Amino acid sequence: MESPIVIDSCDVDFVTSKKNDYNETIYYFKLVDPRLQKKLKPFITASKLEDGTKLPWWSADNGDHIMKVKSKHVGKWEQTLAKGGHYDAKLEFVYYDMVEKGIKGYYAKIKNIKLRVREEEDD
Repeated sequence: MESPIVIDSCDVDFVTSKKNDYNETIYYFKLVDPRLQKKLKPFITASKLEDGTKLPWWSADNGDHIMKVKSKHVGKWEQTLAKGGHYDAKLEFVYYDMVEKGIKGYYAKIKNIKLRVREEEDD
């Protein structure tokens, strides 16, 4: 069994939530951390990603990286999320392999999350 990959601090913006086909609430976050590529390096460089391993994020047409997290993996922080809120999150990515279905990948868990004040951008 593979060890979870932990990112101790990642800047995320809460985008929205919605119910999936199984009536589970799914939360969507935009990954906005300026060091994102470095933090995702364990996934990007892993050769196992070439064989169809599923990841809990994707790149949108506009270049944004969107991550999805099931309600049960958001935990007690579910009630504190506000649309458009900017957060510092501790993320854990857990590997799964459903051999009988031929599906493997990672799912995301929020281990801790706290509201951050946005730094003003220079014009």
